[in-house]
Amino acid sequence: MTPFVFLPSAGGQTIIWTNASLWNTGTVPNSAQDAVYFPPILQGQSSQVYSFTIDLPPAQSFTVGSLEVGADTFDVEGNLSVTNSFALDAGAQLYMQGGTLTAGSWLIASGASISGELDGAPNGSLVGTGLFLNHGTISNGDAQTLKISSASFLNDGTISVDDAGTVISISATGAGGGLNRVGSTLVGGSYSLADGATIDLSIGGTVTSLAASVSLSSGAGLSAPGGTIAFFDPASNSYVSLQSSLTTIAPTGLLSLTTTIFNTSNALTVEGQLEIKAGAQLTSGSLTVAQGGTVIGLGGSVTGSGGITNDGSIVSGLGGAFEGQSGSLTVNGDITGTGTVRIGGETYSGREDSRSSIELTGAVGSSQTVVFTDGTGSLSLDQPQKFAGSLNFGGSGDEIILDGISLAAVTGLTYANNTLTFQANETSFAFKIVGDYGLGDFSLSAGPQQLVTSPASVILGFGVPSAFSTLSMLNGELDFAENVLTAPVQIVDFAANLSLDELQSMAAAGKLAAIIHRR
Repeated sequence: MTPFVFLPSAGGQTIIWTNASLWNTGTVPNSAQDAVYFPPILQGQSSQVYSFTIDLPPAQSFTVGSLEVGADTFDVEGNLSVTNSFALDAGAQLYMQGGTLTAGSWLIASGASISGELDGAPNGSLVGTGLFLNHGTISNGDAQTLKISSASFLNDGTISVDDAGTVISISATGAGGGLNRVGSTLVGGSYSLADGATIDLSIGGTVTSLAASVSLSSGAGLSAPGGTIAFFDPASNSYVSLQSSLTTIAPTGLLSLTTTIFNTSNALTVEGQLEIKAGAQLTSGSLTVAQGGTVIGLGGSVTGSGGITNDGSIVSGLGGAFEGQSGSLTVNGDITGTGTVRIGGETYSGREDSRSSIELTGAVGSSQTVVFTDGTGSLSLDQPQKFAGSLNFGGSGDEIILDGISLAAVTGLTYANNTLTFQANETSFAFKIVGDYGLGDFSLSAGPQQLVTSPASVILGFGVPSAFSTLSMLNGELDFAENVLTAPVQIVDFAANLSLDELQSMAAAGKLAAIIHRR
């Protein structure tokens, strides 16, 4: 093999492949015996690397034995055949601008990137006769198509498309060459799609289980499509979308949805992680959160049309990777199972006025536990009479919004045997509490009502809310004059000299926030 080394004299240049003066041999490489290397060129004695762009001109074809791009940008407008190996090192970039690059094998290092970069025309093709191994990033834009075809293909880096009409099409042409598909499971690597972009994978068949990371998003709201990742089905000779085929998010899998809609009629099991962000909506035939599985809500909803079995965790807001983010999540469907519904704390950007919240629209089974993290959580129950789970409060300020109940209709508030009970509208409500508390640790107050015609609601608060004035009893007496009250108040240590009629009158006038009996 004849070594050809790129030796420019200065940085910041765009160099044409055919410029013989920039090669160590004084000739242009164009033989299957030529081993070509673009090394990082340092700026003087510093450790800074010059940035070069090497351009392979359009309508021209070249052949070399091997090619390694060290830290430069390689623009391919023409055609290049690499008989043996092509390597793209960390920091190097390959821009496909309408040409074709063929190699025996491909190695894209972590920190290296391939991108389609030509407006108004296909971005070109990458062809391999052996293994195409991607540890870096492959992306495409400009509403064009980038094609990759190799005997075998393995991605443990990132493949990303984010423009409407943009396509990355990947085909593993050899038998068993789709190394990211094991059985019917997509394994390894991450795939990010946005705004109607598409990734087409022909890697041996469709995918029902996800053990990789897939992120779908739309920057134009729910009315616009998110991205689509699809898999070629040889039996039907067509591509089948992940939405149509997915049944399981495996323990190492992640499906992340941002401001997009993901609908499937399949029963979906989450053994790994499902993220719902910025108004995203997921609907499945039924939803199972397995032990060890997590559904994370940072704004949006999940729906199990046939019900939800939660043996793992359903979370709004979270620490760890989501440190500092409050969240909200609406869960549609009756919930059974032995899992946890966790309401994370408010820490978003240091704000003290936001709360992590979860709305449960259906019935909740007796083996579910709702865990509040730190006194800033809000749980909304659309059918509070069908809530049979347990409540584990995190601190003073946690609250539960009970829809369809008027504060004036509440009677018989008691606490015994770790159960808080009351009656309203001839219906009994009972809430199991985790921990050693008394009646004085809870309060009832009028809840939100969006419209005058909307059903009333009641807030069950843990601890003494700080947003209301408090009138304390002295020696069992309270000087009560409704017309002088300018803000909702709490009545603490209620005594018999304040009649029920007077309390109901205060509640009707919006002057009563809560009645608390201290231990």
